[in-house]
Amino acid sequence: MVKGEGYYVKGAVYSDSDYREVKEGQEVWNLGPFQKESAASLVWKALMLDWSGEEYAHFYISHSQPESYWVVGGRYKDTAFQEIEGEQEERYGPYTDYDEAHDVWRSKSLTYVDDCMVRYRLDKTK
Repeated sequence: MVKGEGYYVKGAVYSDSDYREVKEGQEVWNLGPFQKESAASLVWKALMLDWSGEEYAHFYISHSQPESYWVVGGRYKDTAFQEIEGEQEERYGPYTDYDEAHDVWRSKSLTYVDDCMVRYRLDKTK
C-alpha cells in the first residue's frame, strides 16, 4: 500500500444536522488508513454504536489515493510541442513525492537544454 492510500473513517459530533460545525468540545475523527474496506467498516460500526445517543454524530468511510506525479515529454516535431516525434511521449514515474519527480524532470530537461525540440513537463494525477 502506498503511503496515504487506503480507507479512512472520518466524522465528528456536530452542532446541528448541517454537519458543518463541530460541536464545542468535540474533535474531528480521521482514523486510518485501513487496507481493506471491511476493516474500516468495523471501526465505523463501533463509532456509530459508541455515539448512537448523540443525534448529530456523523461518521463515514472514504477511500483515498495519493497524488502521483509523472515526468512526460520527449522530442517533438516542432516548437509548438503539440505532436511528439515517434510513437508516443516518454513517461517516467509515478512518483508519490513531488520533489523526487521534480528532480527527474530537472535532470531530463537539463540533459536536452540545448535542443529546442525536446521538452518535459510534470503531470499530476490522483
